[in-house]
Amino acid sequence: MDKKPYDNKLGDHGPALAGLATIFYNPEAYKVLPYKNNYNMKREVVYTGFFIPAYHMVWQKMDKRGFCSEKSGREYYDKERMIRSKDPQALLLYKSEFCYYPEEALIREGSNRFDAEKIAD
Repeated sequence: MDKKPYDNKLGDHGPALAGLATIFYNPEAYKVLPYKNNYNMKREVVYTGFFIPAYHMVWQKMDKRGFCSEKSGREYYDKERMIRSKDPQALLLYKSEFCYYPEEALIREGSNRFDAEKIAD
């Protein structure tokens, strides 16, 4: 089976993510333990569902203790993002799978004001 790296059949998108976004951004209403963090594009402290950016867990950059510095993790993923930058759909999918912010994880939700997937096309 030969799939493009941005095939819409890969990963969740559209309505499948809408419920997740609702719960993620309003954890207490759904009896989910809130997580205090500033992992968002505005770097504001918020209470959400649990989220850790991809750059904190880069296996290729971890030392023997399992620690990965934010700098080396970001460098790794920035390089990967640059490789995909010529193909907007591939970059969109990559960002949604290896996200820095919850907004990127939910970019394929489809409830954005503008449909990111159609814009990338």
